[in-house]
Amino acid sequence: MDRGRNNFFEALHEVEEGEEPEDSDDERKRQGSSDESDSSGDEEPDPAAKRREPNKFDNLCDGVLNAMALVHTAMTELLEMKDEMIKHALPPTVLVKLATITGKVFRSVSDANMPVNELVRLVRVYSTPWEEKSAALKKLHEDYESNQRQLNIAIKRLKLVETQ
Repeated sequence: MDRGRNNFFEALHEVEEGEEPEDSDDERKRQGSSDESDSSGDEEPDPAAKRREPNKFDNLCDGVLNAMALVHTAMTELLEMKDEMIKHALPPTVLVKLATITGKVFRSVSDANMPVNELVRLVRVYSTPWEEKSAALKKLHEDYESNQRQLNIAIKRLKLVETQ
């Protein structure tokens, strides 16, 4: 259980710090590449700079990470309370049940941590391309509607010419 608690506290520290070890190297590489491209001064802005602009998914990701941090804080308080209760002279069945239930809750929270962090990472990776494609699809749809209106007008004119 102590090994699990140490992993829990390490994960909690990462969530509170807003750091993800896998992403920190990628972020450094992006910053390094943007520094290199900024040195020329003649080029257009770096596409990585656009990626750093907040998008509508950033608030969602931050909300999820904050909620997970609150869950981890509550879990820490629950484990501390359990440790205090175990020190008291309670019936063995109550102590066993308390330890079992808190262990299950801890395991559930710990198991949810990795998928949630991975989902947040993937959302941050793919949200910018999705927004770019979404904007392109909107423009394509507007062009299609414009062409459709022009075709309808042309068909009406042809029908008028045929009737005359």
